Amino acid sequence: MGKLIREKYPDTAILFISGFSEQMYIDEIENMNMTRFMAKPFTAKDLTYQMSELGNIAQLSTKAASSEDIAVVQSVSAYAMIKLKENADFINVYRQLYFMDHILYCDATNGDYDIILLVQSGSISDCKRICNSTISKISGVEKVDFLQITKPKLDKDFKALIETIESHVDDSENIVVNKRDFKHSISSYLMVEFDPDKLNYIYPILRTHEQVVYCDYSPGSQSLILFVAATHFNEIDKFIENEISVLDGVLKVKEYPVISMFEM
Repeated sequence: MGKLIREKYPDTAILFISGFSEQMYIDEIENMNMTRFMAKPFTAKDLTYQMSELGNIAQLSTKAASSEDIAVVQSVSAYAMIKLKENADFINVYRQLYFMDHILYCDATNGDYDIILLVQSGSISDCKRICNSTISKISGVEKVDFLQITKPKLDKDFKALIETIESHVDDSENIVVNKRDFKHSISSYLMVEFDPDKLNYIYPILRTHEQVVYCDYSPGSQSLILFVAATHFNEIDKFIENEISVLDGVLKVKEYPVISMFEM
C-alpha cells in the first residue's frame, strides 16, 4: 500500500507502523521510501510526536515544491564508527540508527566496529554534533569514532587522470563508479593507512579500481576508507593481499566485512 501511495502521490508524507520490525527485510523497508517509521509497542505521546513531525515535513515539502527559487544546499559527509556494549540490543540500536535523520548509509560490520555509518549534513560541525549529541547517547553505544571526509589535494595531472578514467567507465555495465551495487553478495569496508607523501600515487589507483564502489579520504587519520564489493570474501582477501598491500606507501589495511541483516 505504501508503495502504491508513493507512486501516485510522491510528495505525500508517510508514517509506517509495524509490530514485526525485527523480522522485516531491511531492503524492503528502504524500498518503501517511508517518511517516518514506528515499531510497536509505543505510547500515545510517541504517536502524537511522530504525527506532528510528519505534518512539519509535509508542510516543508509543500513550501519547497511551490517555491520558484530553490537554493542548492551543499552537504558534507563523515563516518561514524560505532562500537557497542557487550549487553547492547543490537537490532534495536541498528534500527534506531538506520532510520535516523542525516544517516546516508548504515551497515552492520565485523571487526573492531559493530556498525559503520555515513553521516551527511550541511557542515562538518553539524556532523560532529549528530555523532556527539545523538548517536553516542543511544543506549547500548559504547564508543563513536568520528572520521571527517574531504577531497584529497591531488596534483593537477592526477586529478585529470581520474576524470579521464571515470569518464570512460561511467557508461560501462561492468564497472560501478561511486555507487553501491547490491548485485554483489559480499561487501566490506577497508581502512587503508598510508604514507601521506604517496597520496597522489595510491588514491587514483584505488579510486578507479573496478572492485571499489567508493573511496573516501580522511585527513585526520591519514587513511582511505573504501567500500568494496565482490562475489565472495576470498575475492576481497586477494584484492587486499595482491593489489592494495603491495602498493608503495600503504602501511596497513584493516577490513570490516559487512554483515547481511537477512542473516540476523
